[in-house]
Amino acid sequence: MRFLYLLLISLLSLPGLATAASVKLLWDASSVPEIAGYNVYRSVRQGGDYLRNSRVA
Repeated sequence: MRFLYLLLISLLSLPGLATAASVKLLWDASSVPEIAGYNVYRSVRQGGDYLRNSRVA
């Protein structure tokens, strides 16, 4: 039997580099061994309709 659970973490810093066509996000990976990756969500407007853009392992 597989168990799925969410471990919510807070990032102390999430700097980004923006160009006209993209945004590059930079962060230090968590040292918590249960973290298998990160889901990145985006929206075209502030505050809503977020869609998962990618999964980063």
